[in-house]
Amino acid sequence: MTKTGEVLAKMKWSHQNHFTAKVKIKDLRQLKEIHNTIFIAINGKRFHPLYQSEKANDQRKVLLTFNTKGHAIVLRRNAVKNLSFGNLPKLKIYNPWHKFKIDAAQKLAPIYKLFNRNQNLNVYFEKEASKAVESGKYVFEAAACNKKFKSKNVFILDKASPQYKGMKKKWGDKVVERFSFRNYLYVFAADYFISSELSNHVVNTRIFDDKLNRKIKMTPLYFLQHGVTFLKPRDDSKNVGFHKSNMTNNIVKSVVSSDVEASIFHDMGYNDFELMKTGMPKFDNAHLEKGADKITYMPTWRPWEEAEVFNGHIEETTYYQSIMEVIEAFEKAGLLSRLQIAAHNKFSQYAKNHFNKYNDIFVEDPTDTLKNSVIYITDISSIIFDAINHGAFPIFYWKEFEDIIAKHGGTTPANRENVPGVVADDENELVEAVKSAINNDFKLPPKVLENYRRINEFHDNQNTQRVIDELVNDGVLQRK
Repeated sequence: MTKTGEVLAKMKWSHQNHFTAKVKIKDLRQLKEIHNTIFIAINGKRFHPLYQSEKANDQRKVLLTFNTKGHAIVLRRNAVKNLSFGNLPKLKIYNPWHKFKIDAAQKLAPIYKLFNRNQNLNVYFEKEASKAVESGKYVFEAAACNKKFKSKNVFILDKASPQYKGMKKKWGDKVVERFSFRNYLYVFAADYFISSELSNHVVNTRIFDDKLNRKIKMTPLYFLQHGVTFLKPRDDSKNVGFHKSNMTNNIVKSVVSSDVEASIFHDMGYNDFELMKTGMPKFDNAHLEKGADKITYMPTWRPWEEAEVFNGHIEETTYYQSIMEVIEAFEKAGLLSRLQIAAHNKFSQYAKNHFNKYNDIFVEDPTDTLKNSVIYITDISSIIFDAINHGAFPIFYWKEFEDIIAKHGGTTPANRENVPGVVADDENELVEAVKSAINNDFKLPPKVLENYRRINEFHDNQNTQRVIDELVNDGVLQRK
């Protein structure tokens, strides 16, 4: 049975030391949790976790993967060697044809490197290789268009991405389709990853394939960051995987935007040699479009509610409830026509049938809201720094602030005195803060601007060039 008490199969003993248990695939598709440790049970009570004996001499971490009716079923050994069933959304890499391509790419990568041994292969990507809107795109384009570099620079991008056609037309074979053979080949052949996300995003957020995982984790990563690190808790190394002591990715250097942000990285175990104080490339030349008048709410993602979302219990999550509270408050205040919701993609892809008449105010890609939002509202999402950089008025909606911080683990340096924005503690204060910003023509209070400049020191539109200079100095970008 699982930890939550779901019975998977009855054990049939063949003799004293051996038993079999046949688990039905349809039952695995019904598992409520994403990861489910398997337990032996007696009379309906958990007795002992099931684990694979070292006598089996099996070095694999992933024992079985397959797709079934929209689900991916994974049997693996977890961090403490216990066996666990995973019930996740289906993914192409678990199809037989893709498993074949992955095996072939691994075998051919050494031959590729032999014929290109004097040329670095730099692989760029963004979130789940599905976007081209973050710093990864800007650094890639700056490197790819510079004819003085001999390094090979390629960008991995899903064909379904809204940016795919434009990027492919502009850069040709330097843009590589996600899940293609070249995607897998370039993972195995890569000298460096350069990305706004951690290394696994070169294929997918979660990857249960031992071959891919080994190479992904060992490849040096220049981490451009998805957002400025300040708001979310980072100090509890037991709960936060980005601490150096917990890091499984080979991060060479990370972009930071100020001494304040650098000090947070120091607290997580990183030294000055592992930081690039350059500012975020995506912040260069960012501004609001003419006629911008939208008000955007983007609550930070709550990973502890992911299983409930995936399994259809969206309306029971605090994430859903927070969004509905804001929608209803804006509707009551007569501001609904200006409101748009930028929900996390892990939520929005399952939420279409749950908001009924409000569906049209949801924006599929949060980056689309940055150019048309004169007011931006969040709890602790780093996107607020992007919004301020574009010219939006920032509001922090902290009705659930303490609970969110506690469940993320640790503490945050953010407080009412140092955050770059106005703080609202409930729906009424939020609406009043919005009306005040509108009445004052969205002008930032001096204290808000001062706090922002302390956390993001750069505003000269040269962040991308500073990153390029770092890559040249480190030999990642090779001159001819």
